[in-house]
Amino acid sequence: MSKRAWPDYAAVWRWHFYAGIFCIPFVIVLSVTGTIYLFRPQIEAWQEQKFDRLPVGATSAAPYADQVRSALAMFDGGKFAAIEKSTFAPSDGNITQATRVILERDSEPVATRQGEGRSERVRVYIDPAESRVLASVVDQDSFINVVKRIHGELLLGKRGSYVVELAASWTIVMVLTGLVLWLPAKLQLAGVVYPRLHRTGKTFWKDMHSVGGFWA
Repeated sequence: MSKRAWPDYAAVWRWHFYAGIFCIPFVIVLSVTGTIYLFRPQIEAWQEQKFDRLPVGATSAAPYADQVRSALAMFDGGKFAAIEKSTFAPSDGNITQATRVILERDSEPVATRQGEGRSERVRVYIDPAESRVLASVVDQDSFINVVKRIHGELLLGKRGSYVVELAASWTIVMVLTGLVLWLPAKLQLAGVVYPRLHRTGKTFWKDMHSVGGFWA
């Protein structure tokens, strides 16, 4: 009795199956959040549109120094970091944009970080005509940055980053074993490059999975 070669088809199939069971939920999450993050400029422009269409005041814009002081007065312990310009360019001379004043401040200690505080950035929107604070948002709490943290660390910090990397590694195993299972025993296109739609049962679903997985 000859010794069966390893890895045989069944062993490769099991590796493919278990890798898929583990990594597919993470692949779905990363795909969705990654797609959302691709549209970051459009999403942020939509969120900030009300700050990009302010009526021009009767007087000229206040000096930046006054606008920064207004922002600092709203946050104890805040430090000036920068002034950001919006990517939106108004074509109407009767509207203007809010000034984005970026402050840095120490956040409250977080229990999961062994009581250590950390620095956070706050974006303050200032009406340039009156040096009046319109709104503020902590950068890490903005929608697009929450999406980014889900994508990179699943909102679990460094541990979540390790899980994402582990899932990415198992995705490689799933892809490689899938390619081994997909390779045809003989040269043919049906069931390899395109599914055999006229077949039924197990063959039909196998073609849909293997061919779909190959093209994906």
